[in-house]
Amino acid sequence: QTSFTDVLRGTTTVENTALEDIVLLKSDGYPTYHLANVVDDHLMEISHILRGDEWLSTCPIHVILYEAFGWEIPVYVHLPLYLDPSGKGKMSKRKTMGPGGREYLVLMRDFIAAGYLPQALTNFIARLGWSYDDHTEFFTLPDLVEKFSVEKLNPSPAAINFSKLDHFNGLHIRNLSVDDLAARMLPFFQQAGFEPEMAMLRQIAAALQVRLVTLDEAVEKAAFFFEDEVHPTPEMLVAKKLWASFKDLLPIIIVIIFFQVIVLKQPLPDFVQVVFGSVLVVCGLMLFVQGLEMGLFPIGEAMAQALARKGSLLWLLIFAFLLGFSTTVAEPALIAVSTEAAEIAAGGNLISPSEESMERYALGLRLSVALSVGIAILIGVLRILRGWPIHYLIIGGYIAVMLITLIAPEEIIGIAYDAGGVTTSTVTVPLVAALGVGLASIIKGRSPLLDGFGLIAFASLLPMIFVMGYGLIVFK
Repeated sequence: QTSFTDVLRGTTTVENTALEDIVLLKSDGYPTYHLANVVDDHLMEISHILRGDEWLSTCPIHVILYEAFGWEIPVYVHLPLYLDPSGKGKMSKRKTMGPGGREYLVLMRDFIAAGYLPQALTNFIARLGWSYDDHTEFFTLPDLVEKFSVEKLNPSPAAINFSKLDHFNGLHIRNLSVDDLAARMLPFFQQAGFEPEMAMLRQIAAALQVRLVTLDEAVEKAAFFFEDEVHPTPEMLVAKKLWASFKDLLPIIIVIIFFQVIVLKQPLPDFVQVVFGSVLVVCGLMLFVQGLEMGLFPIGEAMAQALARKGSLLWLLIFAFLLGFSTTVAEPALIAVSTEAAEIAAGGNLISPSEESMERYALGLRLSVALSVGIAILIGVLRILRGWPIHYLIIGGYIAVMLITLIAPEEIIGIAYDAGGVTTSTVTVPLVAALGVGLASIIKGRSPLLDGFGLIAFASLLPMIFVMGYGLIVFK
């Protein structure tokens, strides 16, 4: 028997009778691979051998040779293979066509030419089959030097996921300084026939940094800066966005038509008016989403990243609180619910029916909710910075909601629960979500996917507690 130890797989023992009787020295006096490999590694004083696990079956032969020569056996680490995106075969430089005939990149020079950063590729490759902990994904090269260990590698093969590479590349682009990003974008503009001045390119880099996935996208997004005339077709600007908005609303339309025609068996009332209104909704949704993409999301991410780079925790927390407070106090849904709640409270003789009293009650509701959202966003930002598990905070928050419900006036409980919902409406959500994603993308060791989201959960949780507290004061 021959036994050997692999760092990932432990000790393996094989029967010598099961091994192939290989040729070590050919008739012309030249060694075969196995003999040459062992002798060369020994003479080069190789202490650790890291190679693909397809060589695992030959390891006993090499161990026998080391023992025959009386040499120290090196440490073996047989690494898991990278599988192609389909997961059905190993990644190969000879195979670049995936399922459905989709071509994917293989060679490093092709990745660089496509606008991928070396540090993103390093991060991506290191994470294939390896993890530092259950939430950290973003690593710079110094991080990997400090934290990488072969003991944490998963011996199972890992399929290449190019969407994950895009994700890492976007993170590392946002981690660059504006000057560095501009310098890296320059060759792509030059290749497209443009010769931008660096001062202008720095301005473009600052504007595009939070949107870029790959460097080559910069040319497509900013080429119009260098063209004398731009003639976009209406189809380019409108048709695609309209179709996307229509698809988003299609499930609602199907449900309404089904119940109206199949269940109620009645034609749509005011058919022309309904169709015209639906067209307005589709157009409005298109413009709203476009506004989010162009304005609210980029400015939220950019400000979060700029404040994080500034390095001032105080200003970041002040910004988080004021963002939550100001977006909520201006939330149309909250204004409407507060006004309606004041009228119903006055009708039930819970407050004075005077206009001043109702306005004061509605304002108190709005300020309670806005204050709670500001504090919630502040806590959420601290969670991202400190890496606190979100589920513990959410579970604790709902326990607090249940406890305060036991002592809150019945008249305020329903309003308090609805107050959590109105904060997840049109104004608050985009800016708060952008704040979380932008902050998580710039903080080392944080993942926008795992750490960037969750602020909305806090924003809908704390208002329930605060409004019930408001009710304890008003209806005491």
